[in-house]
Amino acid sequence: MKLQGRIAGYHRLRDQPLWRLLAADHAPELVGLMQSLLLDGERRLPASILHERLQHQLDAINASSLPRALARTAQAYVADWLSQGFLDRRLPEGASEEEYELSTQAAQAIRFIASLDSQRSAATESRLSTVIQQLVQLAEQTETDPATRMAALQSERDRIDAEIARVAAGKVATLDAKRALERTREIIQLADDLAEDFRRVRDDFERLNRGFRERIIDDEGERGEVLDRLFKGVDIIGESEAGRSFNAF
Repeated sequence: MKLQGRIAGYHRLRDQPLWRLLAADHAPELVGLMQSLLLDGERRLPASILHERLQHQLDAINASSLPRALARTAQAYVADWLSQGFLDRRLPEGASEEEYELSTQAAQAIRFIASLDSQRSAATESRLSTVIQQLVQLAEQTETDPATRMAALQSERDRIDAEIARVAAGKVATLDAKRALERTREIIQLADDLAEDFRRVRDDFERLNRGFRERIIDDEGERGEVLDRLFKGVDIIGESEAGRSFNAF
């Protein structure tokens, strides 16, 4: 990519909620508040509870020795975060009030900042094992020589037979506590990353749904084309990038 194109791309990114949050005034305080309220524990809160908990946190910050006070009320901060794209707001079916959750980009920004404070000191066994497993799987799934594939399957069968014999003899190997904890942390991190992937697909579906409705309602010419494709059985949503991602999940 040429330098000008890269810079133009970064200018577009700077207008996105992720970059705006990182560059915001009081960013350390805002990131800390959002993380404690909507990421570390419950991921979605009714408006009244969010306002109450946020106001309590704001009062605690302003009464502490932190150098910069947060002068707005909880309601004002929530409204600003919503307008900035840091929060998503929904009214669940049957609920008496709206609920708030972090937007996908805000959650991504907070995880990035949190990761800077807890960088891994070395490559863990669990991460190395994941890479090796993926490489082995890739080699197997792209192998076209039947003899090579058969040899790999026989080797795997011999390994399984040997493991069965060991277990039958009462020799069961288990992970020690340290390695088990390491793998648990990796699984949790992967699960969080996957949850963000699902949220991005959900956001894509919502944008697709809005655009789809607008095309049917607003443009007479395009409306006919869209409806014609629907009547022919074309899965417009399934053919979209979001639809393909959902099917892959």
